[in-house]
Amino acid sequence: GGMSASERASESAGTAARGRAGNAPPPPRATVTADSPASGRIAFSAGTHPRTDIYVVNTDGSGLTRLTSDSAAEFDPSWSPDGTRIAFRYQPGGDETAEIYVMNADGSGRQNLTRDAAMDYSPAWSPDGTRIAFASTRGGQLPTVWVMNQDGSNARRVGNVDGEYENGDLPVLQLTPRRRPRPPRIALLVSA
Repeated sequence: GGMSASERASESAGTAARGRAGNAPPPPRATVTADSPASGRIAFSAGTHPRTDIYVVNTDGSGLTRLTSDSAAEFDPSWSPDGTRIAFRYQPGGDETAEIYVMNADGSGRQNLTRDAAMDYSPAWSPDGTRIAFASTRGGQLPTVWVMNQDGSNARRVGNVDGEYENGDLPVLQLTPRRRPRPPRIALLVSA
């Protein structure tokens, strides 16, 4: 028997994603995805830690583009709500070296936003794109939730909740946009 239409479409999308040999990512050990509602593209990281890079691809599998190629681990991509920028984790050494960087959607204009000795990771944009929430070990050993302006200024701790390591996983930050105008809310999800 032949392949179904959905199997052919899936195979075609996979072939398109692998099609550009110079941009083809190494086989991913772990993949992080972030869908941009504004651009209709997917940002993801691929590679074997510590050699991971950030890529973007259209939702149909076409247009695969590698955005980073530094020797550092670059992962945890998060699209700005307008689809023009990507915040991500830049980690040149061990976990303690993690910083939050931002770049344009084409990979240009990379900028370190956190510049702190603490471990900063898991960026998440506010729904209006003016702030970025992130996890940080600033002020203690356990990760806490912090928020900064989109240019890295005015970093401040949010609340008094410390995260925990559980089974090797770190807390996950999620900003949830609302359809009705409301103040942005931040939820820290920690496995129980």
